[in-house]
Amino acid sequence: MTDLEPPLTAPGIHNIEAFANATAPKSQKAMRGIGQAFTYRLLAHVLYAISGIELFGIPGLTPFIGLRAWADELNERANDALGLGLFANAILAAQLTTNVTDGIELSDLFNGPAAQDFGSNWTLSSGGGAGAFAPNGQGSAAWMKSGGLTAIRKYRHNTETLGNHQAVQFLLTELPQSPNGGTAYIYLRGRINAAQNSEVYLRLARTGIRIGGFSGGSEFTIDSQIMTVRTGVWTLQLGTVGPGGDDREFVVYRNNLEVVRAKDLSDQSDLGDDYRGVGLAAEAAARNFATDQTLPGEVDAWAAADRTAPGIPPPEE
Repeated sequence: MTDLEPPLTAPGIHNIEAFANATAPKSQKAMRGIGQAFTYRLLAHVLYAISGIELFGIPGLTPFIGLRAWADELNERANDALGLGLFANAILAAQLTTNVTDGIELSDLFNGPAAQDFGSNWTLSSGGGAGAFAPNGQGSAAWMKSGGLTAIRKYRHNTETLGNHQAVQFLLTELPQSPNGGTAYIYLRGRINAAQNSEVYLRLARTGIRIGGFSGGSEFTIDSQIMTVRTGVWTLQLGTVGPGGDDREFVVYRNNLEVVRAKDLSDQSDLGDDYRGVGLAAEAAARNFATDQTLPGEVDAWAAADRTAPGIPPPEE
């Protein structure tokens, strides 16, 4: 009789309850995302088929051709939903890997019970009216409404990065709500000082993005773009290196694809040892004549790291 290997007996190795509790909300969202993708894709194919019908068999007589734009939109939604499902699984560890020697890596999955803030690893700065941006007990950081005034909640992680070049990202699973009054925003934040009155941010609304920040409380804009914002993994890279690199160049990615790249040509943003904080923020807006709040969206994971990225070399003359 062949001897069998003894069972593994490391402490806790057979206890998957903690892991299951931590990942269940993310896994459920992944499955919902994949299911939604299937539904959108099926509807898109039906509309594509209808849009190509030629009336009475006459070539070019396609009265339903207008449905193609609707099909395109459904197809894009399918891509978004599938991307959410895949990225929700891929980012369970919520890690941005540093490419700097001895660099810092930070993350938060916002798991655990519902709360009024992110907990002891974070410092909160509040402004405006009531409401909370905090874990909702379902695996997300979400806005809890209170009253009908505009309000912002800014978080700075208590651990700073080592250098000026940072990357900050989150998994955006719910978009900012369509405005009915003011506009709601959700933010990625880097180069934050201890007082939280200096920073560089990526601000997402439902229909546009903005790279900007504060210096000693004075707000500035580096670049802004009108676009349809979609769910997914959004990343803000602060600083680039190599030919064409610049400490004050900022790059925005969605699902690892570059969206916009801009430089702070006026040196409005602060730089140096006092500006190494990272975090995120949410801003709810007054809604329905200040009787309600417009929601700023939901985030399922956040991460930051010391990280460099290449600049774009200038063209050869």
